[in-house]
Amino acid sequence: MLADDAFSDAIFYLDTNIVLDAVMTEESARSFREVVTASKSIGIDLRVTDATLEEAERVASQRVHDMDIVINTVPNKLIERTTDRFFWAFQTARTADPEITPYKFLDRFKELPNLLRDLSITHDKRIAEDIARGHQVKTGCKIISNAAERVRGRAKTDRVSLHDMCHFIVIRELREKDRKAWFLTRDRTLSHAATKLAPSELPFCFPFVAFLQSVSPFVETPTTRHTLVDVFSAILEGEVGDLSGHSLFDMTELRLLAELHTDVLSLPTDQLLPALEYVKSNLLNGKPYRREDHTSVALELRKFLVSSANAKQAELMAQLADHRELSVNAKRDSDDLRNEVLDLKGRVTVAETRIEARERTTMKLSVALALLGVVIATICWWFDLDIAERITSAVQSTYIGPESISLLTRVIGALVFVGSFIPMLFHTLKGNLRVLGLTIIIAVAIGASNFFGLSSLKAISALLAVASPIALMILYLSNGIPKDR
Repeated sequence: MLADDAFSDAIFYLDTNIVLDAVMTEESARSFREVVTASKSIGIDLRVTDATLEEAERVASQRVHDMDIVINTVPNKLIERTTDRFFWAFQTARTADPEITPYKFLDRFKELPNLLRDLSITHDKRIAEDIARGHQVKTGCKIISNAAERVRGRAKTDRVSLHDMCHFIVIRELREKDRKAWFLTRDRTLSHAATKLAPSELPFCFPFVAFLQSVSPFVETPTTRHTLVDVFSAILEGEVGDLSGHSLFDMTELRLLAELHTDVLSLPTDQLLPALEYVKSNLLNGKPYRREDHTSVALELRKFLVSSANAKQAELMAQLADHRELSVNAKRDSDDLRNEVLDLKGRVTVAETRIEARERTTMKLSVALALLGVVIATICWWFDLDIAERITSAVQSTYIGPESISLLTRVIGALVFVGSFIPMLFHTLKGNLRVLGLTIIIAVAIGASNFFGLSSLKAISALLAVASPIALMILYLSNGIPKDR
């Protein structure tokens, strides 16, 4: 957990996989707005580069192109095995609008720059080439690509590697200026790359799950706290993966299957799925299917389909038994995770109840204090002369007269009146309203305490009549003459 001051004036550049949440689905957009609101409330400056916006548009276009191929070629039961967020977002959109097409779905991603601007996210108008200019990026891009291949089984393209490397440069430049800066991402491969890019430095990237966990203690509203808990829970459950023991496929793999194995995809589903399961687990060892694997995958698929069904079924059943054992363990971990999330939600609810009770008690005490102040101030203002005479007669001092004591009594009444209202003002009002309320209270105290007689008020009015236009001219000149009229 980060300390509170770690976020003061901090800068977070958003990765593409974070930014896309703003338009993916209504639920993801709502969660994205809550995260932005929570971040800004504790002083975090969220930024996005043109390099990221370009990558977001490119990724969306490619995914939509893949979907358009896949949904017209690949059986639905196989498509349902995909891990692709774009596909499931498209399915959500199609539930609301059955006539929507993948390319119509793409329109929402064109509004991304305007939406981020409306959320007051700082726009860094630099593309990847602008950031990389003057830097040696080839080695760094290779490190990032190799880390991706080592972690997820598929290397990154040169363009994606350059995008990530440019943000490494941006973060390092900010840190050289003593700014607290990170690259906020869901991409777990970057954490591995960071240890190679700068072994002795603080990692340039910040995992999104860790960010949510770090931000959540500092948010103010119950709605935002609940939202962050829900988002945190959903991401962690996504990390657990599928608990059925079946293989999962990303959209690139499904597109390759649609392009290269049309004959196999025409098979009945009860034959196709076991064949793909077998190839995924035995030939690819669970790694993603790549175009360079085409020959070996095609051969293995045909071997599976023409070989002894009983032998293959026995082998597959043994593997499925192993998968089931793993799924049981994974489900146990998932249940523990859900219990922890429920416990966290319960703690949030208890904390909110205590806060509300404390706020009610504080409000009652503030009102009581204000009423007591009104009573004391009224006594001081209405009976100032009586109080002054009693004190004078009791003290019998030649240095202090009734007029001085009367004035002091009214001053004390005014101070008590103003002071007794301050807790209630700070509890109920904020910003300009608080200043306005305090001004009204002070004005009432000055008027009710009768500090000024009629002659004094006339003198003050005459002085203000002269001083006000002079002060206005000085203020106008000090701020400069406006250019636009």
